[in-house]
Amino acid sequence: WALQLEGNALTEPGIVTIAAAMDAHPSLTEVSFASQKATISTPAVSRLIDAMEATPNLISCNVGSLRDDTMRRRHQAACMANTDKMRQRRNAQRKAEGTAASDGGATRRRSLTVGTTQATT
Repeated sequence: WALQLEGNALTEPGIVTIAAAMDAHPSLTEVSFASQKATISTPAVSRLIDAMEATPNLISCNVGSLRDDTMRRRHQAACMANTDKMRQRRNAQRKAEGTAASDGGATRRRSLTVGTTQATT
């Protein structure tokens, strides 16, 4: 799932409330708060990063440009960690499917193209 909230007039209380709802959401993979009418406050960005850290499937959280170097590094680390977790889950699933294939089941391979998922057998 992707949540696109670009180009709104969201304020800190609204963003913090949305971030709380994002925490550990099982199917949220992308969220974007870019191009808000006002700059997103550092506490709101921090709360969004908290939500990202608590949501392993969330691999993209666009908050626009980050001026605070600490927030920028933390945001990048959360993106990289979640992307790595996603890759590990995918590899474990492929390995499990490969084991099932050796027992007579079919191995299914997946390739990801930007914006589209294609499944082949």
